[in-house]
Amino acid sequence: MAKWLIPALALGGGIVAILTTSAARAESSAWIPEEKGKGKAKNMGKSLKAAAGKFSAEVVASATKWAKIRVIPLAEVLATILLESRGNPKAHALTAKEDSRGAMQVNIRAWHPVIVELGYTDDDLYRLDVGIEVGTYILKSYRDKVLALVKKSPVAQVHDLATLTRLYYAGPKYVDNMLRKAKTKEETAHPFKNAEVYIDHWRDAMLAVAEVYGAAAYA
Repeated sequence: MAKWLIPALALGGGIVAILTTSAARAESSAWIPEEKGKGKAKNMGKSLKAAAGKFSAEVVASATKWAKIRVIPLAEVLATILLESRGNPKAHALTAKEDSRGAMQVNIRAWHPVIVELGYTDDDLYRLDVGIEVGTYILKSYRDKVLALVKKSPVAQVHDLATLTRLYYAGPKYVDNMLRKAKTKEETAHPFKNAEVYIDHWRDAMLAVAEVYGAAAYA
């Protein structure tokens, strides 16, 4: 099993210690591209903290419920919601390649079969609890895929499991390839172009959640 470096924040093992979305993600990704480049990084932390402080009680309650069911750290679910929709269950991103909906911005073009399997329609993603239920289902499945790859890797990873999972959302093919072929720890640092931007934004989101919700987010 690969050895882990100690993350900057002791978050209790889950999806990432830092949150991001990527324009470089593969077709199967479920998330809206949050970052367009480094130009937005300067004010990202402040804006994320302000948005996290405006989460409704319903958002936090649903995130808490599904984090426990999926066995995912609550902080990571909240950080994902923060970057994807700022807590807006009616959020909708429509482009040539995606039709992402709800608080966790599930792309129905990639995940329609899963949505149906869970007993819902695409429009049900606009219902807060359903959007988080489906989003955390996807989050958990990706985390498990990354964990399996990490266990097979013969080298230590620069990033923790949570960060790798978030990067997997951004570019699953690149992260998969990196974890399978890396021969040194250094080769696991940047699985695709501008990965550091996405990592920085994930870190900002996790810090915002920590500052707003404190220890409760890591219970």
